[in-house]
Amino acid sequence: MKGENILAWFFDLDNCLIDQGQYNKGAFRLISDILNKELGIDANLTFKRIEETYKKNSMEGKKNLNEVVDYFGIKFPIITETGKQFKSLKKLVNYLVTEGFHGYIPEHLEPYEGVFDVLKTLKNTKYDIQGEKGRVKVACITDGNALTQQRKVIAAELENMFDLIQYTEQMGNSKRKSAAPFIFAADCFGIPKMHYPYIVAVGDNPLTDFKYPNKLGMKTVRVLTGEHSEKGADGVYAPDYTINGLSDISEIKF
Repeated sequence: MKGENILAWFFDLDNCLIDQGQYNKGAFRLISDILNKELGIDANLTFKRIEETYKKNSMEGKKNLNEVVDYFGIKFPIITETGKQFKSLKKLVNYLVTEGFHGYIPEHLEPYEGVFDVLKTLKNTKYDIQGEKGRVKVACITDGNALTQQRKVIAAELENMFDLIQYTEQMGNSKRKSAAPFIFAADCFGIPKMHYPYIVAVGDNPLTDFKYPNKLGMKTVRVLTGEHSEKGADGVYAPDYTINGLSDISEIKF
């Protein structure tokens, strides 16, 4: 990898820099405790059901919790043991998502091996493109609930590792549906469209991380970590390069 040929790096967060599964376990435990407190359902049984359902369906959010709650045969409307009222399965699941999944505050999340070394190295790299010189910029661009993602960044001690951390929910777009997050990051670094080929977008999920960077002419790198590592990728969803772990990024020759 020749750093002098790259202006900026855009990194995904979940399953690229940190294992999303770490956060999930804590959130699943909190959801289980909430159902135990409100409905008297055994917390260990709930936790097991949630883990099994997410493993089967992957990350399909509310659909998984719908399936879990439905398993226990709860009849609606209900008044819980603490006096909360839920008129429907949808209302209860929304509550569990808000208070449980997004309400979980992790104390510590461990980044993948080599993450800190890679980010430090890139931030200390200089570029020299067509006679223009400067320091390479590094950004994290992440979809999902902004507060939840911010908590993950803090728990993983990554908040000082980037020149820009962009929580796409705050701008009303997502990497899955729009090129806007990538264009915004490039604009923040003063990189014009003609220099997009000197930007590298790194992620793990073919459905969200590569389509728009590819369309914009940026370089794309897929890391085979996390729950999406077995997913196929072709056409506009396929990355330019694929590596097994972030530490292997130094082996890429752009």
